[in-house]
Amino acid sequence: MDGNVLRGILALPLELYLYFFQELHPPDLLSLGQTCKLIRNTVSQRHVWEAALRATCRLNQVFEPSYEPIGELSLGELQRAALEPWRRSASFATWANRGEGPAASSMQSVVSSVGGWADDDEREEDEDVGASDSDSGSSSESGAQTASDANGDLALTKDTSRTEIKLVGERCWDEMRFEEVYVVPGGRYVLGRTEKYVCLWDMGQTGRASRNSKLTKLRYASIMWNDTGSVTWLMSTPRTVNGSSFRFATCVDDLCFRVFEVGPMPDSCAIREIAKFEGGSPGLNPEDLWVQEDRMMCRFDEGLLVWDFVKSEYSAIPIRGEVEKITTNGDLVVAWEGSNTGVWTIPRLKPLEDASSTLNELLPSNFTNGVDLDTIKDDDDGAPRRQIHLPSAWYCYPLHALEYATLHQVGGKDIVERYLLNIAGGAGARRVKTLVSSSQPMDPLDSPQRKKPYRTICGGLAIMVDRLLSPKRGWRTGFIQSVGDGAPQRDAEKIEYVFKELNVVFQDFSYCPVTGRAAYIPLNPPSRDVHKISIMRLDY
Repeated sequence: MDGNVLRGILALPLELYLYFFQELHPPDLLSLGQTCKLIRNTVSQRHVWEAALRATCRLNQVFEPSYEPIGELSLGELQRAALEPWRRSASFATWANRGEGPAASSMQSVVSSVGGWADDDEREEDEDVGASDSDSGSSSESGAQTASDANGDLALTKDTSRTEIKLVGERCWDEMRFEEVYVVPGGRYVLGRTEKYVCLWDMGQTGRASRNSKLTKLRYASIMWNDTGSVTWLMSTPRTVNGSSFRFATCVDDLCFRVFEVGPMPDSCAIREIAKFEGGSPGLNPEDLWVQEDRMMCRFDEGLLVWDFVKSEYSAIPIRGEVEKITTNGDLVVAWEGSNTGVWTIPRLKPLEDASSTLNELLPSNFTNGVDLDTIKDDDDGAPRRQIHLPSAWYCYPLHALEYATLHQVGGKDIVERYLLNIAGGAGARRVKTLVSSSQPMDPLDSPQRKKPYRTICGGLAIMVDRLLSPKRGWRTGFIQSVGDGAPQRDAEKIEYVFKELNVVFQDFSYCPVTGRAAYIPLNPPSRDVHKISIMRLDY
């Protein structure tokens, strides 16, 4: 490069540098800082890495309040937090490729560079290996014995380690155990459901070095009890609102739906009810529940309930036929069967005058205004049967597009393909799907399972697996992550999926791949632990 041009670049105003740096991914910032002392000094400024951490949250759809208050993170902690998703992806890449190929080499450079030029005193700080009991609004209990590797019940693969604490719920007279658990992306907040109540735990600021590494138990920050005598059967995945709060819904007893909101966080962790819908029970059995924007959707065998809990409007849509998966996006119902999809428009919602309905519309005497799923035909005659996997309901996508993954077998091996579905044309229009990536053949024991939603990290796919191999061999549990998805100049036909095993048996499991924090409900725990959830920090 001509010397005058080089001097001109180095003489740019600081504001221009900062503007350019905001468009870069954190690993690119790290590489840029190794070019010369002047640029390194500029890239080392705190507000550059604050912007980088927020960019990491946007890219991975992480709940940004998990890192708040960002001003309390040191420069080294900011750098490590912003780079952590790439570091964790790199651990899978190096294991999968053993150092071969462009994907592995580029990932390895991230591994060796993380925290590479933070201040020396900051570089010596330990990463968060437990949970902080300050700045979280939670009270903690100490002195309890934590689960230990000595029992051999939580041994991980040789390249993975873990630390663990117990999340404590409310001990009930009837030994009420937890049924569902969900780790909010970002790893700080955890939701747990029993039949009687829902708990929220605040694990402390993500990214900050632990100030209480001996913490073994953490009491909930907030709890919401059911009405006396009622039972909660379902809890939806939470969905972020305005970046600082999230909402979720529950189904209680005979079709009583409750919507809750938490936030703005981290200032407020209180679970508060914002809406309630009491439906009659004409033999309806809810199968799935999710929240999108100001609407709650419930899927039954007989149909779909769409409830706008802000405008107090609803639509009960009868459904006929069966499909592999069904969801909603904006005003559209989208369903998958084999390789094909169907799209229908949600009918106009009508007022819910008294906050209750018998939902008799789901059981019409004649089927005229419903969704006929039988119109979706799998045209790939003779082609391998495909399983459909959808991303976690936490993630938001544009109104005209949906991401999903398929799994099918070829020669006894599983192949995962990821697609982006264009539904801009709405109902009746031709749907165009674009292949994002296709995996190399993998062992069926290490591939995604039916009905398991997946999460993403740096554009890649991450999902939990738990399979009963046989009564003698026991369970095979772990997590899968794709290597190469989302990488520049990737070969979409050579994506590899890496499986890492966890020797733990659970009833329910939730995993945040961006931070490595995982929560699980043990299967058949001792009676003293039925009101607890175990949470691990996976250090790999």
